[in-house]
Amino acid sequence: ISVNPGGGISVNQAGLTLKNTTITTNNVTGGSGGGITIQNDTSSGILPELKYAILNNVTITDKDQVQNGMDVSAMIKGAEGSDRVVVFAGQSITLESRVKVSTQNVKRSSLKSSAVNAIFEIDLKVDGQKDNRRVEKVYYMDQERKSHFKEKFVFKSGNQVRVITVEFDGSLE
Repeated sequence: ISVNPGGGISVNQAGLTLKNTTITTNNVTGGSGGGITIQNDTSSGILPELKYAILNNVTITDKDQVQNGMDVSAMIKGAEGSDRVVVFAGQSITLESRVKVSTQNVKRSSLKSSAVNAIFEIDLKVDGQKDNRRVEKVYYMDQERKSHFKEKFVFKSGNQVRVITVEFDGSLE
């Protein structure tokens, strides 16, 4: 890696991979100026790769009105971790999700040891009222890590009942 005098970075090899790396520029006025500091965090000994939990095809159905949410990716560091993402934000409805991924380590069962747990916590706010659901899916061996989820939320205000259905596809990559 070299720093060009006019700005920019040149990579002398085919590619550049940076994991757990902080890059800061040092701007110096007068004299020989500028530079780049590359700081790599190797405190854990192993540099985790980023994995993604993807929520897509999100629909929020309130009576006859269907609203589409954003396709979002939650970043998971390494094989396990969690992240919170906003899927939909409207005037009266807000949908957030927390995704948690964990693995098993069972010495007496190779099937259980291959398991990957995906937990999707869905928080829905409607007109100041809040409700949440927790859905969990366990994927084994070479099973495709993709599922379709459908959850119903019921909000009551006096004798008025409002049913909102949230559907999405969740996958791990």
